[in-house]
Amino acid sequence: MSESTLQIFGSEYAPLGLFVIFFLLVFIERLFYFLANHKDYDNRNALGSLSVVLLNTFVRILLAIAIPFTLYLALFPNRLFDIPVTWWSFGILFLLQELIWYASHRLGHRCGIFWAFHHVHHSSEEMNFSVAARGFVFDDTSRIVMAGGVALLGFRFEQYIMLVLLLDFLGIFSHSSAIRKLGWFDKWFITPANHRVHHAINDQYIDKNYGHILAIYDKLFGSFTAEVETPVFGVKEQINTNNPGKIYFAGFRWLKRKMDRATNTADKLRCLYMPPEWEPSPQTNLSQTA
Repeated sequence: MSESTLQIFGSEYAPLGLFVIFFLLVFIERLFYFLANHKDYDNRNALGSLSVVLLNTFVRILLAIAIPFTLYLALFPNRLFDIPVTWWSFGILFLLQELIWYASHRLGHRCGIFWAFHHVHHSSEEMNFSVAARGFVFDDTSRIVMAGGVALLGFRFEQYIMLVLLLDFLGIFSHSSAIRKLGWFDKWFITPANHRVHHAINDQYIDKNYGHILAIYDKLFGSFTAEVETPVFGVKEQINTNNPGKIYFAGFRWLKRKMDRATNTADKLRCLYMPPEWEPSPQTNLSQTA
């Protein structure tokens, strides 16, 4: 790969390009629904999702650049290897980035405070391209921080940014109800069918299919499930609103209600790190939780 290509697609302006492409794809998808005379596209839900995107996109872009860049400045001088920018190094970095995504995504579902961040992305009762970038400003923090490991190994910053943006672009297409099953492709990749499972609240679909592009880590760690039953989207306690402000902070309202149900300080703290389905016991006292 040429140095000029790396500088263009790994530059600080590349995230803005992805931002423009995202909105273009949302428009194309909406046009498809219109031309195909589909009546099941919820315009208000899509506008709510896009409003959330506009609410935090520029801060998220800044964090996506600033945090990894700071980590690279601190850690790259102490790198273990000098990894050249080649196709094979992109392949290794891709597998590493997929593992980082899987780990941080699973953390976002299994830890109370991180679920409060990630709740925004899952609260839509629709599944289309507009949902892809619907998220809280700090939702990707754990994934971004894990980039420090990439710096220590010796991958260049431009290569890291270029790959992350490419994977984020590809991830848009998994957020679709219009794209049906894709045969053998569904077995190894996070296709729209597999990601619909992840966004569903059907009991058998909860906490499944954490992968971003590949399904191999889900299969390796036992979290893969194929789409069989028609998925129902949203969160267990549906927020029933398209107001971007209410969407944005619904996860924290959920967490506050849960902490309010706790009868002691220890259980209130547990709400922050225990899985979302964990409930504080009203009978528990301090001597039992010590």
